[in-house]
Order: sequence, then structure tokens, then C-alpha cells
Amino acid sequence: MGLYQEARQLARQAAPAVMERLIELALSAADERVSSVCCVAVLDRAYGRPREAPEVESLEERIANMTREERLARMAELLAPMRAYLDEEDNKAEGDIDATVEVEVALSPSNPSPQGKPSGRTGTARARSVTGG
Repeated sequence: MGLYQEARQLARQAAPAVMERLIELALSAADERVSSVCCVAVLDRAYGRPREAPEVESLEERIANMTREERLARMAELLAPMRAYLDEEDNKAEGDIDATVEVEVALSPSNPSPQGKPSGRTGTARARSVTGG
């Protein structure tokens, strides 16, 4: 075993006692500087060193950094669900119309008007049946 491995093994064996001492100094050292350094050491070992958060671009910066083609592609991507929804609604509305029927109605003495009186007129009536959805 090399010296490095031997030193690591010794450090690992002493680690529990050393950690206890670090915690003791962190909590009760007379000198605030010693306490502060020990607190940081304990926290670093317990939770790892704090990492610097990556800078997040604002929406305006991301859009400004896009090419025209990238912006158009992003807009198409964002609009696709709405287009699909609207197409679905259109198809649903078309399915709700059962039928549009044109009926030739001769309004004559043999075919009285809706009021039951002969009118002598002829015309076309349109009936549209729509069911609610």
C-alpha cells in the first residue's frame, strides 16, 4: 500500500472523532472565527459545497437570441395545440348538425299554409336540425 492510500485510510479511521470535534467547535468555540469555519466545514460535509446557480436567461433574452426561423418554429410549436383544439371543435360542430334539408313545398289550395288557409303561393322551405352538444 502506498503512502497516499495509507494516509486516506488513517483519515477515514479518525473521521468520526474529527467530525465530532468539528461539531463541538462549531457549536461552542469561544472565537467566532473558529466557530464560523467549523460550521462551514460541517455543513459542507453534510450537504456538499453550495454550487453557483447557472444564470437563467429571461424570456426576452432567449427570444432576442433566436434567429427568425427559430422564432417562427417556436411560434408554430406553441400554436399547434390550439390549432388541433380548434379543428376538433370544428369537426364536433359539423357532427352536431344532423342534416340540412331543403323541402319543396307547394303552398296551394291542396297544400294549405301553416295557418291552415290556402295561399296560392309556391316556395322553398329550409329546415335545419341542430342538436346541442
